[in-house]
Amino acid sequence: MSASVLDHLTLGHRLLWNRRRDIAGVQLLVESLPAAQGLDARHLLAVLNELWPARAPQLLLSVRHPALLLDLLQHGRPDGPWLLLPPEALSDAVLRPRAQQAQARGLP
Repeated sequence: MSASVLDHLTLGHRLLWNRRRDIAGVQLLVESLPAAQGLDARHLLAVLNELWPARAPQLLLSVRHPALLLDLLQHGRPDGPWLLLPPEALSDAVLRPRAQQAQARGLP
């Protein structure tokens, strides 16, 4: 069996509710394991696309691993999971321009 990107991550989730108390989205908290290196955003996005049902609520990713976050900003698609950036992203000299480029491509 081949290794999956999920083998190197710890995942948590939080349901996001709208005013009518319907589930509006799911925030997936993505933490890398200490020994994880070279995490592949394309692989993660492909796995999530395969596992996340089309009728499911919007998926929002909160990623702390800086390299994985940059990779997700580069490879994320408008029809894929949304990325939630930490507040310090606005002042980060590397992260901010990448986030702006991703947003210009339509990545929510």
